[in-house]
Amino acid sequence: FDTATFRFAKAAGIVVLTDELVRFSNPAAEDLVRADLIAEIKQFLDEQFTDPTVAAVANVSPASITNGSTTTAASGTTADDFRADLKLALNAMIAANINPAGVYILMQSTLAVSLSLMRNDLGNREFPDIRADGGTIEGYAVVTSQSVPDGLVIFLQPREVMLADDGGIALDASREASIVM
Repeated sequence: FDTATFRFAKAAGIVVLTDELVRFSNPAAEDLVRADLIAEIKQFLDEQFTDPTVAAVANVSPASITNGSTTTAASGTTADDFRADLKLALNAMIAANINPAGVYILMQSTLAVSLSLMRNDLGNREFPDIRADGGTIEGYAVVTSQSVPDGLVIFLQPREVMLADDGGIALDASREASIVM
């Protein structure tokens, strides 16, 4: 047993709108900016979560779940190669005493599409349950996201990831501010 201290970290953005734009826009500029800011923060956090180059910065931000992890190059481009790589990844998890039951596979949509289009010698789909928006492959749930770094497939055991979250995004507006643009 050991002690670990987790500091608060937050992602923030500032958007400047004029009073005139807020008052006279149709549709409401504030609602559009709010929706866009939420989408951008979501994408930023997803990228920070999966990008192996994101290292921990003391008292600022945590490392990504892939930072410092071992990576293995794909063994090839066929369905059998993918199955061999899947077996290798799952065996590595088992060797690290991580239960592979409930593992999620994270990848970009383009890779999921490529896997969904693979056919065997009879013309049947190799992986019939995977689509651009996810699905399953060999019984494991697939989550697709363009925030997964290009060419990377992540095997994630959610029970091994700790997350503290206050449950949402807080957006505040101020009519009194000094900003240097």
